[in-house]
Amino acid sequence: MKRVRWIFVLLLFTTFISFVGKDHEISGLKVGEIAPDFVISPAGNEKMNLTDLKGHYVLVSFWASYDAKSRLQNVRCSNAVKGLGSEIKMVSVSFDEYSSIFDEVVRKDKLNADLSFVDTRGTHSPLYRKYYLGRNFHNYLLDKEGRVIACDVAAEQIKTYLD
Repeated sequence: MKRVRWIFVLLLFTTFISFVGKDHEISGLKVGEIAPDFVISPAGNEKMNLTDLKGHYVLVSFWASYDAKSRLQNVRCSNAVKGLGSEIKMVSVSFDEYSSIFDEVVRKDKLNADLSFVDTRGTHSPLYRKYYLGRNFHNYLLDKEGRVIACDVAAEQIKTYLD
């Protein structure tokens, strides 16, 4: 009987612990927050600092080739941004673990290679953690000061957020 009581107490305790903090979102940035700065470099080129793009709207897209949904969203957003002129830039960050796969995807998807980057540490990347990506990839539209004005923006919506 004593063991049954301890098992019951243990189950009750673990159930209680599993609900603590569930009201807080564990992934992604919120609208209104300043996007964390990062420095990243494409193969063979100079490093790029996110703050270098201040003065432009910036769409930061996080994706990986193995995640079909994020890759498709990345391509659609890239095509939409190409048609909007120089007021907006798109920074595309892949978390593929092999740069050869990333290079092939950038070529096939016709992404802007100058603003496409890969972090081969994948989900273990400090950048992945800095943006609280959790189990999902996101994109963030930043205003000219680097503040998040929209999250998970569809390609068709991008234009509506610009001045």
